[in-house]
Formats: sequence, C-alpha cells, structure tokens
Amino acid sequence: MPEDNEYEKFLKKQKVLCSQYGVDFSKVPDLDQKIFALRNVSQKILDESIIPSYKNVIKSSKYWTEMWILSQDEKKNFTPKQKSLLSLFSYSSLAEGMVSENVQIIAFLLMQNGHDLYDPRDMKFVDSYKKLGKIDLFIKLQFLERHGFTFITQAIDRNLRNCITHLEYTVSDDGTIIDERNDEKIIDIEQKMHLLSCSNMMVTLALTYLLQSKGL
Repeated sequence: MPEDNEYEKFLKKQKVLCSQYGVDFSKVPDLDQKIFALRNVSQKILDESIIPSYKNVIKSSKYWTEMWILSQDEKKNFTPKQKSLLSLFSYSSLAEGMVSENVQIIAFLLMQNGHDLYDPRDMKFVDSYKKLGKIDLFIKLQFLERHGFTFITQAIDRNLRNCITHLEYTVSDDGTIIDERNDEKIIDIEQKMHLLSCSNMMVTLALTYLLQSKGL
C-alpha cells in the first residue's frame, strides 16, 4: 500500500478534485481503504482480467475528456438542442464506459477476496471475469452497495442512465429534455455529470494505487 507521505499527497490530489467538482470529500478516505483492502488477487487474474479493464478505463477517460471539452467549447456555437444531446451522450458514455468498467473491476476484486456474486438469470454463482461482464449493471451495483461501495453506486443516477440507454427521452429545440416514461423534465445533467465523473476519478485513482502496490 502507499507509504504515509505518499498517501498524504494522494489525498490532497483527491481533495482538490472533489472541491473542484463539488463532491463531498469526507467519504473518500473510506473508499480508498475499501479498495486497498482488495489486494488478495493473483498475478494471473491481474494480467488476464484486471489490467486490461483498467487500461480500458484510462483510454475511455481520455476520449471522454476530449468529448467533454468539445461540448463546452463556446466557439462551436452549438444550439440548445445540440448541447442537451451532447450532455445526454456524455453522461451515457461516462456511465456505460468508465463507470461500468470500474464497477466490473471492483466486483471481481470482491469475488477474489471471498465474496460470491449470484447470477439470478442463470441461477448460479459467477465464476469468471467473462461471465461477470454479462451480468446486468444493476446487479453489480447492488453487489457493490452490499459491501459498502456506496460512494460510487449512489453517484449514478439510475433513472437518467436507464432513460438514456433505452432512448426514452425527447429533446426540444430550446434544449428541454423530457423523460418520456413520466413526462417530467430532466434537469441538472451537468451537476449529475460532475458528481459521477469525480466519483469515478476517485475510484480510478484508488485502483491505480492498489495496482502500484502490487508492483504494476
């Protein structure tokens, strides 16, 4: 695990990011320790499953950041409707890409550290990373919540995620987004994006330190 002085620098970086995104930092150290505790994993599992997924998170993060910067570029003169569509796509990409991958990683690390995940569809326990990838995100989020990882699971607006995933929304020319399932206006997407993005950054940083402690 990180040395004390190294971890202090790490915490300062996390605190700055949380302040920047308006996220409660007080719960971050507990998240770190929960992830650091999941170190009982073989080199084979790391090489075959965890490292490739971790690299996907980093790559997706770079692509998502470029897309986010583009969407905030005032020189592009996006219409209100285009801005809303970009926000919806950005949130979906964040939730279905980086976040779902990190959820997958933590879920598998939990499995490697003695916690079983039951697949209600196949009615059997999951026994491989590949099979875990076929489990619904909702089930994996429940699994993480059961083991105290609410910092990331509660950052996801599941209603918004499902609305976007199933294309159950309408966007007006003035940028108004309506959830077709209940005819209610969807608001504060930017704020929800900041919360989810920052929470996911905290997870990624903690995973980085965990992997470094394993000599990677």
